[in-house]
Amino acid sequence: MKRIILIHKSTVSRLKQRARRLKRAKDISHLEALEVVANAAGLDNWHQISEAAKLCQPIQDAYSKGFVLAFDAKEAPDPDDEDSPLLWEEFAFDLLGSLFFEQYRNQPDEEDLEGRPISETHDPDDLKQYFNSDWECMYFFRLKAPYQVTTVEQLLSLIHKYTFWPPRFVFEKGKLLDTYGLPALNDDGEVIGIRF
Repeated sequence: MKRIILIHKSTVSRLKQRARRLKRAKDISHLEALEVVANAAGLDNWHQISEAAKLCQPIQDAYSKGFVLAFDAKEAPDPDDEDSPLLWEEFAFDLLGSLFFEQYRNQPDEEDLEGRPISETHDPDDLKQYFNSDWECMYFFRLKAPYQVTTVEQLLSLIHKYTFWPPRFVFEKGKLLDTYGLPALNDDGEVIGIRF
């Protein structure tokens, strides 16, 4: 079984800072310090960290600078469709789950008359359990190429022919947009499906 290493860019930055401090404290080369830090993190060498960071960078960039789409498993487009402008990110939840949760918990509670976020109206343990049960089984996608897409409307138009249902959620530059209520449309823009 191949071992998958997921590493967030903020973690790489912290490890580099440790290596710089270690280099000064032990009077060793920068490369030696990087190797020591990698070993302390449970990896064989710094190269593993570097390669893992490169693999994780596209989905992190899509989250912070573009779009990440979350589909319910039964509504997700075919992840193997090579013609689709979407690329399935199998490990997006593992890598970005804490960021997803922060956005999720800050959503307004629709049943609260004061419009407080759900983090203020739900028990923290229950909220985490709801989030995990809803989100762990989602399929996350990003755009394969740097399309000239700047709005959610353009994004939905681009992916329309590859998926019957719009995504359940869209992250636009790190901001959570609930798109669950959007209907399925045909090529003429007529409503052909509504979620309940």
